[in-house]
Amino acid sequence: MHETVEIECVTPDTVRVVKVRPLVASVADTQELLGGISERTVYRLLDSGELESIAVGGPAGSDVGHGQGRRMVLLQSIRAYVRRQQTAAAASTAST
Repeated sequence: MHETVEIECVTPDTVRVVKVRPLVASVADTQELLGGISERTVYRLLDSGELESIAVGGPAGSDVGHGQGRRMVLLQSIRAYVRRQQTAAAASTAST
């Protein structure tokens, strides 16, 4: 799902393959990445600022909640959220 993707870049003089990593995940992919949490939980995390998202496919600055574009979650915010959860779990374990 989020492996490196090969993209063929063609210019007048050359064809080359570039390896890239996705920067965003759909809400459904985010659910899966976070262990099968519910869609509602993903939106709660987005609304609380725990996860960050952008609108893709709509006008710049559009409101995703009103059908303007698709909400995509930044993978870096998913990684940061997981790190925060790990830190909190470690602190909780250390204090008991």
